[in-house]
Amino acid sequence: MEIIPNKIIVFGGNHHNTLGVIRSLGEAGITPILILHGTNHSFVAQSKYISQTYYVSNEEEGVKFLIEKYTKENFKPIIICCSDGASSCIDKNYNNLSPHFIFPNAEEEGRITLLMNKEKMRLLAEKYNLKTPQTWIISKRNPIPNNLHYPCIIKPLLSIEGSKTDIHICYNSSDLNQIIKVVHAPIIQVQEYIDKDYEFQFIGCRIKNKNEEHIIIPGVSQIIRSSSVSNTGFLKFRPINSQENIEIAKVKEFIRATKYIGLFSVEFIKSKHGDNYFMEINFRNDGNAYALTGAGYNLPYIWCKGMTDNSIEEEKYVAKKETLVIPELIDFFQSVLTHKISFIHWIKDVIKSHTYLLYNKKDSKPFYDELKYYMQRALNKVKRNSLDVSWNIGFVDINQDFLDKSTWDIHWMKHNYKNRWFADPFILKVTNDDIIVLVEEFYDPIHRGRISKLTIDKQTYELKKIDVILELNSHLSFPAIFRKDDKIYIYPENSAEGHIVVYEFNEKSNNLKPHKILHNEPLTDASLETCFNSFHLFTTKLPVQNGNQLFIYQSEKWDGEYHPIQTMEFPSNTGRNAGSLFRLNGKIIRPAQDCNGAYGKGLVFYEISYTEGTFEMKELKRMYPQHTIYDQGMHTFNVYNNLAVIDGRKFRKPFISKSLLAINKFIKKIK
Repeated sequence: MEIIPNKIIVFGGNHHNTLGVIRSLGEAGITPILILHGTNHSFVAQSKYISQTYYVSNEEEGVKFLIEKYTKENFKPIIICCSDGASSCIDKNYNNLSPHFIFPNAEEEGRITLLMNKEKMRLLAEKYNLKTPQTWIISKRNPIPNNLHYPCIIKPLLSIEGSKTDIHICYNSSDLNQIIKVVHAPIIQVQEYIDKDYEFQFIGCRIKNKNEEHIIIPGVSQIIRSSSVSNTGFLKFRPINSQENIEIAKVKEFIRATKYIGLFSVEFIKSKHGDNYFMEINFRNDGNAYALTGAGYNLPYIWCKGMTDNSIEEEKYVAKKETLVIPELIDFFQSVLTHKISFIHWIKDVIKSHTYLLYNKKDSKPFYDELKYYMQRALNKVKRNSLDVSWNIGFVDINQDFLDKSTWDIHWMKHNYKNRWFADPFILKVTNDDIIVLVEEFYDPIHRGRISKLTIDKQTYELKKIDVILELNSHLSFPAIFRKDDKIYIYPENSAEGHIVVYEFNEKSNNLKPHKILHNEPLTDASLETCFNSFHLFTTKLPVQNGNQLFIYQSEKWDGEYHPIQTMEFPSNTGRNAGSLFRLNGKIIRPAQDCNGAYGKGLVFYEISYTEGTFEMKELKRMYPQHTIYDQGMHTFNVYNNLAVIDGRKFRKPFISKSLLAINKFIKKIK
């Protein structure tokens, strides 16, 4: 292949999409520059074809780096985008970049980002006679229309404002009402659910150079087996049939109308009735595009070459035969480990595939680096199982000299469950007979936490009843309670979803009704407080949830917008809350976790004061496990009506676990 004199810069994340572009260029004799956003280690960066790798924290930093480093080249560097965020950020800087770079664009600043709005995209597609599902646009702030058809599918109106976890199928209005309150995106596209035969894509590129224009779509990528975490699956790349030729003519007119120049993919669903429904266009390289390179149609190289000279012969790029492509590791985890297909079935598919999205015998390091990552995850899981711990809760009576005591008289809850444990307790109510507590119930069969209400005998401390009140597909913990106007609200930690949701709790029915997203950050063990004549959130957050910083937010209303007002730093890792604030002997006290050396190692109590808009904290006491069984940690302390509830951690198999720890410590010493 002809060498292109321009430097080629691949801008994307740690994903096989980015790797596919690098390999496509490398196989054409080009060694691209890689700019990776959002990571400081990458299997993609192991590719032998890369000349240089630069890591940036986000897409905006990547654009700044491009402008600082590559604006004085003899030939304009070419940028290829491999993520929506990269494509949007490049688009928003069109005016600054266009004098110095060749890059995906729509001939004016901000137009690509505007067209990423799925409704604008859909309406433009309809204008060029592409069939689309019936669609409604709804906002969290407005009532849900009565004319929706069920089942329906919801997704973020803007891909860059949400994630794949925001895509849901709703079978009735009740489903929709529940889900809409907890999705990330503020504005949502709702579409009729299409009973599909299969999904397919037109992957291609539009070239515009001087007076010449080409739209190249060599064939069809038809998904055979899809993934629940990605739009990439086991697929076949095949020639275009006569019906699809009609669609391609419409697609080309649609793409011209967008003014977009660059690599793209257009996604369709074929219904069981034989209709083709336009779903969306991706203004970037597609994750499946390396399938075309494997079939002989190297789109990244074709686009770069076409943008620098006029020697593109469009008629050469037409698929003549079918090829099979497999994203081997993703497909294994999504299809074999979830029992969708057998291991033998999967092996047969691997053998008959022509192209692999990770393994490449000429460029094997990325595959082995990613395989090593997955193996390390599996090994860590084995270690976790070998060093398996469980938690239990206990009760302590509170009196004036409570914090002066060196030991506590703890009444541990009694139960016979072997397949679950209980932690992060908050007292809901104390009656003459019972103590009612909300907890994280970690249930082994689903391997994640859920929120449960426990009824415990007040005299014997025996667990009488468990009511599961909230279970999601992600981990839940720390069911903090907020009481307001005779109503009870609960805001459990759900940092895996990137936000914290507050629910209204009906104690009689044990029903939780989503009230609103309280804050759109991955907060950990947040505590909503009213002790200081305002509403404050005391919290830590990902990615450093067990560090020495405590973040404090303030709002005019308890369920209003919370804004950061102060970040407190402690001498050691005691930033994370162990519970809500409580009063004792005229002091307001914050229970915190000692996370030095281990998560939830013990408790630290701080006296908290608030003067002229600034919080200060003074350490009062530290408390560590004293029980011979629950001797591995304690990380929750909450007070209600002079009764404290705590938790304690133990090894389920103490002899084996402690032996493994001793062996591990010995090995570290001799290395």
